Amino acid sequence: VLTADPKNVKARYYIGLAYAETRADLPRAIEIWESLLIDVPSDSSWVGNLKEQISRAKSALREAS
Repeated sequence: VLTADPKNVKARYYIGLAYAETRADLPRAIEIWESLLIDVPSDSSWVGNLKEQISRAKSALREAS
């Protein structure tokens, strides 16, 4: 999907989720979600979910330290 549309919101969100959950790579997931947050309109339905995922991932990183 990203080959055809590198800005695809849904694909980028779920790739971030895969990094967070499957690969346990929270820093990469945060990077993906923060770049997505920059690209989506501020009134997008994705914004709240993205911010929540980023917050959870950052909290998990702090707890792991």
